[in-house]
Amino acid sequence: MPPKIPLESIPPALYLAVEKNKRRRHTGIHSQLEIIGAVKKTVATHRFPGTKCYGRDLGKFLRPLLAYIEKSGNILPAVENFLSSLQTEIRQLTGPIPEAEGRAAVVNFIDFYVRSKVVLSRQKVIALAAGTIEDGDTLLVIGTDLVSDVLEKASADGKKTKTFAVCSLDDEKEARRFENAVCLGATVSLIRPEAAAHFFTKDTKVFTDCIAVYQNLVAKTISGTLAVTSLAGLYCRPVYLLAETCKLCRLDAAFTFEALNTFTASPQSSLPGDFYDALSGNDVSHIITEFGVFSFPYTPQIIKANPFGNKNNSLQPDKQNGRP
Repeated sequence: MPPKIPLESIPPALYLAVEKNKRRRHTGIHSQLEIIGAVKKTVATHRFPGTKCYGRDLGKFLRPLLAYIEKSGNILPAVENFLSSLQTEIRQLTGPIPEAEGRAAVVNFIDFYVRSKVVLSRQKVIALAAGTIEDGDTLLVIGTDLVSDVLEKASADGKKTKTFAVCSLDDEKEARRFENAVCLGATVSLIRPEAAAHFFTKDTKVFTDCIAVYQNLVAKTISGTLAVTSLAGLYCRPVYLLAETCKLCRLDAAFTFEALNTFTASPQSSLPGDFYDALSGNDVSHIITEFGVFSFPYTPQIIKANPFGNKNNSLQPDKQNGRP
């Protein structure tokens, strides 16, 4: 449950952005930007008359609001990372900084974060993924708006594809996500997860994404993702997992790529099991991040399979060896 905070103390724009995001079945880039934009508007418009330490007063004002966002549910790690980074930035505003100067610094930081950590990283992933698609490919896709943006980019580059989009619920809503790609020349047909096996051919490439990878490194996927990924492994078809870097772990974490070694299926997936096993059992699987396209199985040059040296090959501390 979100922390109790008087409704009247929540800025209207922030309240609307959070409530709108809570009602969405799949969160994505637009809901992220709406929430971050609402925080920016709050910072830009709120005043502290007579403040002697703008950073301290702003931090005190924002703390319950940021906690409200974080605990509201349906929040992506990209937003969680932003909230954490914003608080760190505000703590650095020490001393008697003029309010206008401090406010401008925080607003500029938010703009920089959106540009570099959300928009640009996403664009890099889309460009790299579209580059793996060739003219005439047959694609089987399942995921959020990131997957449809990749198809749109490939179509804009003049690549004609035949695409089967796995749809779990709303056919009409799913069809709208691919409208731009269809206008650019892609052929898109909607299928159900249980029918995916009928659409694998020797040339099929599978594109999916993780909605989020949380701090405990559990990947949240949409319904049917694990089933489709496992089928691809059985048919030895390449799987491309699109992973925006800001979703993998907190910005100050040292094991961005190591986090990729521990994907697990979420309760939202239609089948129980290990998402990582579904990928690693397929020698032609790939993870696409803003840093490049990385293939399974990983090599020590790309990822340390066991960074802590513990026997269960996880990112949990090894108590016996006393490692952090």
